[in-house]
Amino acid sequence: MTHASGNAAADEAGDRPKGEVPEAEVAEGQGDAVETVVGAPPDVVWAKIGDFGAIGDLFPALESFRVDGDDRFIGMFGLEIREHLLARDDQARSITYTVADGVPIESHRATITVRTHDDGSLVQWAFVVEPDSMMPVFADTYKTALQALQEHFS
Repeated sequence: MTHASGNAAADEAGDRPKGEVPEAEVAEGQGDAVETVVGAPPDVVWAKIGDFGAIGDLFPALESFRVDGDDRFIGMFGLEIREHLLARDDQARSITYTVADGVPIESHRATITVRTHDDGSLVQWAFVVEPDSMMPVFADTYKTALQALQEHFS
């Protein structure tokens, strides 16, 4: 297992920066997704979850949190995890980022989207992580964050 470095070193395929999963892999369902319905309008939910620096409020187990440009540093589980913002689209209400360092993974890419739902908003957190054995760890972490989001708006 290697640590994602976030630098320009090529991965084994030699065609992408180490640690970065192509967007198509997330879109094609090669990963996993967790979702929840939040009883608030999409624009209100997006104002919270679309702010790369405010998402730290959604993780109850955080030991520390700070933002430096397009990087956020999360202290949890005894680790310091660096996540890097890849894209943010206010019109589509989506934000995409990668875990760049601090977790024993080969690659990661996640996209959070907020859509209209009859009961308010549907929030989906889609992700791809390698190795596959880390999928349940990320799924559980994201489920916990979505529960905190629900509680925030209840």
